[in-house]
Amino acid sequence: MNYHEFFNILASNNSRNFKLELLESHKSDETLKEIINLALNPFINFYIRKIPQYFTDKEFSNYVSLEDALNSLSALYNRELTGNAAIYYLSSLLGSMSSDDAKVIERIISKDLKCGVSIATVNKIWKNFIPEFPVMLASQYSERLIEKINWSAIVQEKIDGARFSAIVSENTVEFFSRNGKVIEIPNKELQNDFIQLGKRFNESVVFDGELIVVNDDNGVVERKTSNGIMNKCIQGTITEKEAMNFRTVIWDYIPLTEFKKGFWNVTNEERINTLLAINFHSKYIDVVTTNFVNNLEEAIILFQKNLQLGKEGIILKDRLGIWENKRSTKLIKFKNELEMDMEVIDWIEGTGKYEGMLGSLTCRNNDVIVNVGSGFTENERKVLTRDYMVGKIITVKYNEVIEDKRTGQKSLFLPIFVTIREDLDGV
Repeated sequence: MNYHEFFNILASNNSRNFKLELLESHKSDETLKEIINLALNPFINFYIRKIPQYFTDKEFSNYVSLEDALNSLSALYNRELTGNAAIYYLSSLLGSMSSDDAKVIERIISKDLKCGVSIATVNKIWKNFIPEFPVMLASQYSERLIEKINWSAIVQEKIDGARFSAIVSENTVEFFSRNGKVIEIPNKELQNDFIQLGKRFNESVVFDGELIVVNDDNGVVERKTSNGIMNKCIQGTITEKEAMNFRTVIWDYIPLTEFKKGFWNVTNEERINTLLAINFHSKYIDVVTTNFVNNLEEAIILFQKNLQLGKEGIILKDRLGIWENKRSTKLIKFKNELEMDMEVIDWIEGTGKYEGMLGSLTCRNNDVIVNVGSGFTENERKVLTRDYMVGKIITVKYNEVIEDKRTGQKSLFLPIFVTIREDLDGV
């Protein structure tokens, strides 16, 4: 089978059912499974962000087979070859393959199949085949959850940046987005600080936190700008100068073994107290501002103070809650405005002065469907084309979820585009 063409066919139709049906029809194809595993498994990385230049000889008939090439990639993800040796190895491998097979290897190295297939979609076909990158998320505020909080409780500042994990192991550090995409941060000082922090622990460890960008005056830049720079990290186009402006705020740590299991029976209180007690000083790493409160009233006072200071809000944490790979009911978000990550399912051309440009995006998250036409800059309306946007994940700011009384369709009240989420593959 020509797997390059197969992925092009998958990309040609945005329907999830179409993708599921096509994958189901090739369920027994072991080579396809291996390609998908190498490309989507967040714990397999090749440490090469840019595909090196290579040339394939169209008249050459004795190509390296795709199956042999897949096996050869172990030299990269096992770190048998690194740096320039790894780049030369990959260039030579690609040049010895047919052009279509080489394109498949490019998709794998880029950790992007470029066909709109997420881990969740793959695991519908092959149950639990691809491990999802573990992450503990907070729940939206509700009185029902508040009633179950054990007081005293923990209040931490909600940071308006990009979620990341730093995995520190054997004098190395790797940065990942919320769903396991590699974040390339070419800042040796930041990398070294995480390695030194990791040495305070007796095992490989994962630090959980938020990545922010500062300006020349050390002030935090607004979110849309910082997310644009964050996207460069994922795409491998970030410059060393830009990377020097990154800062991190961490609020959790998890041993790598427990992180991969998705469960660690150590309380929120114990974990944050451990981080605070380390007293680690770094230009690039801060532990999140943390307070203990005795009741909801004290939590609300801190929430209001944060809003007055122009901050996003707070996270209320049950001190007895443990770390779990799920949306925890023991972590509760307090925010002035709500946000939702949504998949773009259609691109609608504008009218009047926006004719020929983006007018609005039709977006979906489970049973919520909405047209988002506000929040775009003039330049974004020009450059965000249909081919680029359909299938992307974007963040939408809104006031509340509403429902059409006649049809029962759920939508959002006052939806506003915030940013493209290159760090997410699905919602």
